[in-house]
Amino acid sequence: MSKSNNQSNQENEMSLFSYQPQDNNTENLKKNKFYFSFSKFSLYRECPLKYKFRYIDQVPEKPKPYLIFGRVIHEILAHFFSRVPPPPLEELIQIFREKWEATSIEEKGYAKPEYDKIDFNKGIRIINNFYQKHKDNNTLPLKNEYQTFVDLDNITANIIADRIDYLGDGKIIIVDYKTGSDKARSSDQLYFYQKICEMDKKLIDLINSKYRENIRKVEVYSMKYYYVETLKEQNFTRANDNEIENFWKEVLLTVEKINSGSFDPTPNEKTCGWCDYKNLCPVFSNSTKIKEKNNNTDELIKEYIEINEKMKELEAKLIELIDEKIEHNGKTIKKVKTYEIYDRDEIIKILKEYGIYEKILKPTISSVMEIIESNETPSEVKEKLLKNIKTGYKISIENSKK
Repeated sequence: MSKSNNQSNQENEMSLFSYQPQDNNTENLKKNKFYFSFSKFSLYRECPLKYKFRYIDQVPEKPKPYLIFGRVIHEILAHFFSRVPPPPLEELIQIFREKWEATSIEEKGYAKPEYDKIDFNKGIRIINNFYQKHKDNNTLPLKNEYQTFVDLDNITANIIADRIDYLGDGKIIIVDYKTGSDKARSSDQLYFYQKICEMDKKLIDLINSKYRENIRKVEVYSMKYYYVETLKEQNFTRANDNEIENFWKEVLLTVEKINSGSFDPTPNEKTCGWCDYKNLCPVFSNSTKIKEKNNNTDELIKEYIEINEKMKELEAKLIELIDEKIEHNGKTIKKVKTYEIYDRDEIIKILKEYGIYEKILKPTISSVMEIIESNETPSEVKEKLLKNIKTGYKISIENSKK
């Protein structure tokens, strides 16, 4: 059931102070899975507050035509590689037409009908060109639209690979279609996919079942972005273990920031101009101010800093006032203890010194707190670890249970 505008506005206004939908203690982390994908990782890097609005407050964005267009084209390409020889061009175009017309112009997010028509014609052109280039394909991929969930490092990582080709002997090629421009992209998304695919037992089972093999591990041979409009490819060789480890540290650090309720906005003239959440963002309080300041980013950042300091002061007062939790207007306001690692290298040193490092995959704050709270951990180790852990409190605001 949808919320009233007034109720939604009140909740969004309150959520600007802090995000704490769950207690961030170790016991809770064990019970609740944290689902994380590359799109979430990418959005948080773009702007933590935008991530909060999208995934925590679940404020819907406006329909994006390029997302609908991309989804339909991806479905057509998956159908193209569903059999050999490939389906005839007429069949592909007919399916594209049916899928395109199944969604209204408003649902796609087009401002004018002619824009819808332009993208429809572009889709026909893409399908025709792709067909002409690959019509003689005689090899089926291992899997189209391969989705999987892998539990590791206290998160459940989710990927949807557009296509995975199999080379034999456990080696795969990851293909990601791009319907936008063919400008060079970073390898981060493919690194994320490599990390998950090489730890995915389901993928091993799929290969053994489909090809009657008995492999014990999967290895990414190469990865590529395929730009379907220009038919160009951007190829990457397999990332080495050091590259993946450094990349994954950044992923886990992002997860820690999310779990600690760190959602400070990162104003940027380019990205903020297209953001659907400007009316909720303290940096962009209203469109009039944006015009008056003539998109002066320095001025906006200064205003944000002032507002953010006031928000911190208000939260600090709440922390002082609340002993544990209070009920107010259908809301439960809690004081939750938080933890943050001061010196990660020192933590690793202590864990290795006492032979504990091998028991955890990565020294995230949650895994370190598990060691500290374990009855099996010597008190001497706990004391040393706690010297490198910063504790504090934050305010959690939730709907009261009826």
